[in-house]
Formats: sequence, C-alpha cells, structure tokens
Amino acid sequence: MKWFVDASTRFRGMVIVGAILAVMFAATQLGNAKVDALPEFKPTVVEVQTEALGLSAEEVEQFITVPLEQDLLNGIAFLEDIESASLPGLSSVVMTFEPGTELLDARQVVAERLTQAVGVAGLPAVANTPQMLQPLSSTNRVALIRLSSSQLSPIDISVLSRWVISPRLLGVEGVANVSSWGQRDRQLQVLVDPAQLQEEGITLNQVIATTGNALEVSPLSFLEASSPGTGGFIDTANQRLQVFHEQAIKTPVQLKQVPMEDVEGNALLVNGSTVTLGEVTNVVEGHQPLIGDAICSDGPCQLLVIEKFPGANTVAVADGIAEAVDAMRPGLSGLELDSSIYRPADYVDSAFSGITSVTVIALLLVMLAIFALTLSWRRLVLVMAAVTGSMAIAIIVLVLRGETLNIMVAAGLVLGLAIIADDAVVDADKLAARARGGETNNGDISVARRLSAAIIETRTAMLYGTLVLVAVAAPVFLAEGVIGAFLSPLLMSYLLAVGASLVVALALTPALSAVLLTKAPRGHGKAITWVQGAMARLSSKGMLAPVAVLSVLALLAAGSIAFSRTSLVPELRERDVLVQVEADPGTSLTRMNELTTSMVHRITRLEGVRSVGATVGRAEHSDHVGDVNTAEIWVNLDSTVGYDKSVAAIRAVATEGSDVAATVLNHTSDRINEILRRPTKDIVVRLYGEDPAILAEKAVEIERLMSRVDGVDDLVVEHSPEQPTVQVKVDLGPAQSVGIKPGDVRRTAAVLMNGITVGNLFDEQKVFDVVVWGEPELRSSVENFSRIPVDSAAFGAVELGTVATVEVVPNPTVIRHESVSNYLDVSANVVARDAGEVLAVVDTAVASVSFPLEYHAEILGAASEGSNQLVIVLTSIGAALFVFLLLQAAFNSWRLAFVAFMLIPVALSGALAAVLVTGRTLSIGSMAGLFLVYGLAARHTVLLFRHYQAMGRLDGMGLSRSNVARGVKDRIPGLAIASIAVVAAMLPFALLGGSTGFEIVQPMAVATIGGVISTFLLVAVVLPEAYLRFARTDQDGTLGEELFDVELTDLEQAALLRVEA
Repeated sequence: MKWFVDASTRFRGMVIVGAILAVMFAATQLGNAKVDALPEFKPTVVEVQTEALGLSAEEVEQFITVPLEQDLLNGIAFLEDIESASLPGLSSVVMTFEPGTELLDARQVVAERLTQAVGVAGLPAVANTPQMLQPLSSTNRVALIRLSSSQLSPIDISVLSRWVISPRLLGVEGVANVSSWGQRDRQLQVLVDPAQLQEEGITLNQVIATTGNALEVSPLSFLEASSPGTGGFIDTANQRLQVFHEQAIKTPVQLKQVPMEDVEGNALLVNGSTVTLGEVTNVVEGHQPLIGDAICSDGPCQLLVIEKFPGANTVAVADGIAEAVDAMRPGLSGLELDSSIYRPADYVDSAFSGITSVTVIALLLVMLAIFALTLSWRRLVLVMAAVTGSMAIAIIVLVLRGETLNIMVAAGLVLGLAIIADDAVVDADKLAARARGGETNNGDISVARRLSAAIIETRTAMLYGTLVLVAVAAPVFLAEGVIGAFLSPLLMSYLLAVGASLVVALALTPALSAVLLTKAPRGHGKAITWVQGAMARLSSKGMLAPVAVLSVLALLAAGSIAFSRTSLVPELRERDVLVQVEADPGTSLTRMNELTTSMVHRITRLEGVRSVGATVGRAEHSDHVGDVNTAEIWVNLDSTVGYDKSVAAIRAVATEGSDVAATVLNHTSDRINEILRRPTKDIVVRLYGEDPAILAEKAVEIERLMSRVDGVDDLVVEHSPEQPTVQVKVDLGPAQSVGIKPGDVRRTAAVLMNGITVGNLFDEQKVFDVVVWGEPELRSSVENFSRIPVDSAAFGAVELGTVATVEVVPNPTVIRHESVSNYLDVSANVVARDAGEVLAVVDTAVASVSFPLEYHAEILGAASEGSNQLVIVLTSIGAALFVFLLLQAAFNSWRLAFVAFMLIPVALSGALAAVLVTGRTLSIGSMAGLFLVYGLAARHTVLLFRHYQAMGRLDGMGLSRSNVARGVKDRIPGLAIASIAVVAAMLPFALLGGSTGFEIVQPMAVATIGGVISTFLLVAVVLPEAYLRFARTDQDGTLGEELFDVELTDLEQAALLRVEA
C-alpha cells in the first residue's frame, strides 16, 4: 500500500486535477440521479386480478379464486407464498416470490400459466379475463389528476379519459398504470320492463337476440352476429374493390328502429306491422354499474390515479405527467385538469432541497470550527478537500450503479459526512505534526516518507475501526421487516462513504499534504491547547474522574434504555394526507358518496387545506382492493401552515361522527403497513382449513384454552365481517311443475339485474358496449326483484318468487386465503409477563387441540417473530465475536481487546440520553446515529491504544501515569477537533431539521451529537485509566497486526513520535 501513497505524493498534480474533475462530474451527475422518498421495500410480487361484476364474495371464491389458486397458480416456479382475497365483484391473487427472484422471471412464469386460465382452470364465462397487474413501486402512486367540466357530461369526460388522456399518460416514461375513479363508460342500453314484455308477449331472449343481431358483431356465440363474416371484394377487369359495410347503428334513436325478432328469428309482426325494439324497450345512452366513484369539493369530477414502475424517478415521472397534461390542454377545451390534489414529487423536491441547504450550512460550520481551532487555512483546505472528494466519490458510485437517491440514502451520506470529517481531521492533525520540524530532528527522513508513514499509521487504526463497524452492521443486512427495508440502504450508503474516505485518504490527502503542510505552522488554537492540558491533568490525578465519568455514562445508558420509546417505521411529514374511511359492510355506493362528500366538505373548510379529493370503492386494475363501503380522502396541505396542527384538525373532523371509521395517515405509511405487514398483536394463532364452520368451532376451543393462560390480554377471534346479501334458492318442485330449470332463473336474473353485453359499437376509433339490462326500478328493492318474470316455454312468464326462495342472509364481505386455504385468526396481546413464556404455554395449548384431516394451526405475531429470528441472533453473536477478534488483532492483546470490547458500547450512552432528553422515540434515524457513534468510539479507541503501544515500543517509555497523561495530550488535539467538527456537521440538522425531509436525519443528528460528547469523555478520561490498569502485562508494548507496511525503522518511527509530542 505504501507504493500507492508514494505514487499519490509523487504525482500530486495529477491527483489533485483528478479530484477536481471527480467533484465536477459528481455535481453534473447528481442532477441526473433518480430520486424518491423511500427505497424500494417491496418483495418480488405479482398480482392477478379478475373482475366479476355482480358476483358475491362466495361466488367469486367458488368460480374464480379457487380455480386460479389451486389449478393454475399454486406451485409455479420460485413461488414462496400465495394469498388471495375474494370480495364482491373481484378476485385478487397475490404471489410473493423467493428473495432474489427477478421480477421479469416471476411475471413470465405467471403469464405462461394465465394462458391456460380457461382450458386448465376451467374459469366459467361469468368474469373478465384474469389480468396480471403492472409491476408497481413500493410507494406506487405518483399523481392524482382531477377531471371536471361545466360543459361536458360525466360520460363525455369518461370517454376523453379512457381514449385520450389515459393512453397519453401511459406513454410517459415510468408510468405503470392509470386507474380511473368515477369512470362512466358510454353504453347503449336496452332497458327492459318485464311487465311490458309480458303484455306484448315477448320474451327476454327475443330482446337479446334482436339487439345482438342488429349489430355487426356480438360476443354471444348463440347469435348470428357472432360470425359477421368479411366484406370480400369485387374484381373488375382493371381493379379490385374492397367491400366495406358502414356501421348503421351508432345512437339510441337508430337502435330503436330495429324490428323485433320472433322466436324463430324472423321479423315480429303484429296486425301486419313490424314491432320495433323501441316500442317494447327503452333504448338510452348510459353507463355501466359503478364499482366506485370520485368526490371533489367543488362538484362532480373524475380522478385519475397514476402509478409508477419500481425504481422510476418520482420527480422525472411527475414532470413528465405535467408536460403531458400541458400538451393535451389545448385539445381538451371545456375540460379542467388539476394535478394539485396529490403530488409526492413536491415532498421529494422539498426534502432534497432542504437537506442540500442544511448540508451547505453544516459544511460552513465545519470550516469555521476547524479554522478557529487550528488557526491554519492549510489544514482547513486539506480537510475540506478530503470531505468534498469523499462525498463526490460516494455520489459517483451511487449514480453509476443506478441507485435511487432517497431520504435513507441521503441520511446515510449525511452520516458519512460525519465520519469523513472525523477521518479528515485526524489525518490532517497527524500529517501536520509530521510534516514540519523534521529537517533538524529526523535526519534524512524525507517529507514523502514522513507523510506516507503518518497516513499508513492512521489508516491502519481507522481501518480496524471501520471493519468493526462493518461487523456490527452485518446483522442489519440479514434482517427483515422495517429494519431490513430501511436501515440497510442507509447503512449501505454510509459504508460507501466510509470506503470513499479511505480512498481519498490514501490518494488525495497525501498529495495535498505534500503541497500544503510542508510550510504549515505547528500547534493549535488556544481552545485546543487548554483542552489538551486539562485532559492531561485529569489523567494524572488518579481513578476518581474516570470512575465517575464511567458511572455517569453507564447510568445514562441504563436510564435511556429503560424509558425510551421505540418506533422504527419512518413517519414522513408529507403535505399529502390520506384519510381512510370505512362504513358498515353492505353500505350502498349512494350512501357512501353522501358520507364521503360530507367529510370532504368539512375538511375543505379547515385552515391550511389547499385541495381535497376522494375515491370511493375501487377502480378496475387499481392498487386498492375494497368494496363500495370504503373510501380514501386525499388532502393537500398548505406549506405555510403548521403540519401537526393541520393533521390534528383533519383527524378531529374525520373521527367526530359515528357513521364511519376513519384513519388519518399518509400514503407512504399506508404502503409500509400493507407491504411489510407488521403484526398488530403479540400472539396470533392462525387456523387453516376449508370449512369456515369447522374453523370457527376450533377457534372457540383455542380461545377458551388461551383465556386460561396468565398474561394473555385482549383475546379475540377475528371473524371476517359480514354483509347482507340477497340469496336465491330455486325450489325444484315448483320450478319443475312450470318447466323452469335453475339455470333459467340465474340467467334471467343476471340479465335484468346486472345486464348482458350483446355487442359493440365502433365510433371514432373508440369501442362502446351495447347492453340489455333491466329497468332501474327492478333493482330498487328485494320485493321488486322477487317479482321478476322468468320465461317458461309451456306456461309463459312466471314470477321468480313462486319458483325460488328469495331472502336476505349474511355473507362474508371478503374471503381471504393463505397458501390456498381459508384461515381464521385468534389474536391476543401479552401483559405483565414475559412474551416468550406466554408463547410457550400457548404453543403447548394449541398442540393439545385435535384437528380434522387437512386442518392445522400456526402461531404468528410479534412475539413469535422475535423467537424465530435464529439467523439474526446467530449472526449477531458471530459479529460480536468477529469484533472481539478484530480488536485483538489491532492490539495483539486479549486483555486490551476485552477492555475495548466492553467499554466501546458505553459511548452509546450519550446518544441514548440525547434521544430521551429531546423527547424523541428510538427511531430508524436514532439507530443510525448509534451506528455512527459506535464507529467513532471504536476508531478512536484503536487510535489511542495503538498510540500507547507505540510509545512503549518505539520511544522506550514505561507504563506510568505520567506517560499515560502524555499519550492523552498527544491524542487530544485530533480527538477534540474531530469531535467538534462532527458536532458542527450535525448541529444544523438537529436545529434546522424540523421540516419536510428531515424525519430521519434530525433524530440521527441528535443521537450523534450526544454520542460524540460521551465518546470524547470515554476516550479522553476513561480509556487512559483502563489502559493503565489492564495493560501492565503487556508492558512490552507489542503492536497489533499492521495492515500496511510502514517501511520505517523503529528508530525513525520513534523520532517521528517525538515530533508529534
């Protein structure tokens, strides 16, 4: 490694120019980097949705979900877990693949199976084709666009949305999906009044046949229009003429004029005149039955929810959407497009702008502190060059690897800024001491050799400390859940910055030192000189001060751990607030719209609210799986009003009524809760099986057993909610007597209640459905439904209620499967007893329950997750052992390694106390600060102990209190300046970081500042006394393993050591 340092010194001009070019390149590339709020924390997931409008949850499960799961998707390659949800009108199957599976590979194996959906799974023709949703980012929603108009009807807006706006938005780079709430697709509807048909002697099948055959193309295979044929061509002597059939029917008026067919397919004649479709039905233009809707504060609207691909640049996608909207506006006169309701790119812009500004302030403070403490502009230039160069290298590596810059990566770089500043200050102090004064005292030791030796000595100690930090961080990279998802990328960028600092220390720092420090004056400012003398005097007084300091630090650590609160989920202060609303199952769309509209209007009137929009129910192929009794209200807040005050006011409005249950959060928190699925209870016993009745019976038995366990609290069986459903059960006896089959009843009810698509219209490059449907009055009550006439060839029309029992019964709102099986949870919390003990008792109790064949139970929950982290525990033990061995290699002493191993964690006391005193929770940011403090303490511990060893081996000094005090005096300048520089770097983030984007960085800075103070006291006061007490058997002063060859004789190293003093 010496050759590398020597080369850097020899070709210092080239190295300095290269560093300048690297900084310039990093600055240019930073503007092109992908940015987002959070890293991708979503596993490899593929979702298949099947729309089945009109089917109940049980029918969706029976007809769609079970065939898809059991016969088609279960057991595909790389599959780790399969879950499903069956709810009215929708089947959603979510497949999670093994870690490391490429997303495209997962989608390919699913796509191959979906081609067999009809042939193998045997899906009946009661639903649309299963659709594999587009891959989505973890925080998938990137924009909400409101469409409204005072001139256009909702159907006209929907036509523009579907055929013009959505395709254009899907063309924006990074956009994965556009879901439309309030979409009202244009349809020609043939509305049937069964009573009128009965009077005219016309059957429902005649209406279907007439309407379908009137069109050019029909999807109904039993109609002639299902095989329209081709026009062909005419060959003349000189040319070929294609035959083209112009579509004759485009409007309701034209469709009304179509003659009715009789049962044989001929024109229906009454008194010698044809009967037209318009005479026996009501032909209108309308829209499909709604599965959701959109609510806006200023009137009717439609909301487009735009989602992005994984890894897409949030800001670039948002800008692309804005450009697309601006480009479309001139051609959409009369239509207003508003994208201010939800735009997470504003948060990202604000976060990175704020972090950049505060980082500049932090660098200025570091510069001011270093200059004030050293009174040397040369050292200042050296330190700032090292800091700038290291950050530039880290940014270049991140950008070239295609990494997305998010607040976790930014927090890691800020964390790296502290360690880089510490590195640079320590190197500068060491180099400044070695660079001058050698002409007289060091004989022929050249400047290059002195600088090379100084760099290598500090790098050896620093590298040991860095390896300790890597070992401590190793378990985090194996962790799952919140810690693995968010702390891992933070620590990765932090370690990258540390690695960049090592490169700069070996390349740029020696080159600049050869230019700047050979003429730099020795010494420090008065403040450092005073601290230097005070710490030396304190070390010469005896054990009282070290014991007192150690006791205080230990008490701080114990008290902070005992009283601190933990919250590891990142809580972003986004200006886009989400209110999730849920009414009772079975609530109608009309009622839900009323409730949501009322809440939207009340929220709109609050101070600080800029815009409000709401989505009710769901949209086709959207990320929200729910029925019409659910809604989401999106609130955009004014940045000039206090965030906490605005959220509190929204929460008060949302929770003031009893008609709905409301939760106030933001989209990011919602996605974290949904994807990472953190357990809400300590213990969850999940029962698997097919029959819900057997599951409920066994759940009651397990609930009874768990209720006898001491420490179990809040015990509940989590039954699936139910909603009223109209059940039709054909009575075979009465039906047989009038010649009606059960299938006749279902098909008639399906047409009149849900409609049947009999064909399509093609107009202006758009496709519209033609539907036969019952009049709205038929769907207004159960009584009207039971009076629906069912056609019988022998007895004419027979009321449905005379051949079937029609009653309202409870049915599940949603049926969930896991691993292709129904399940039911029995959950509980643990109080006043160790969770592990309670878990063991519950496990024994569950094992005593006998289950039928193909039924079993598993124990989940927070307590069980803690007991199942064997890999993490073993990795942590291995990391601790590795840290101990590293320290032994650094000191070549088991005793010193043990002392350092036990005392380094004491430095965390200041960080924990700072978190507690400032009233903060122990968050992801705080934990990151703990890693930084541990790394700083380990590095300075290794530096101090190796310095003592060097004094004993190279300078012939005995192990005495006066020599220990001298060692402290040698190390204090670098330690004090580095500590103050780190505090200066973190102070702006701690004081100015209360706004958007600082949710991670601010608690990290607070913990770091407290930890730096405790680290200084540990290294300056406690460790010297510990060395004096425990190093006596190591008085020979044997140094630990040298990672790099210094290539200086002991005499030369001793001379340089005296120069530092």
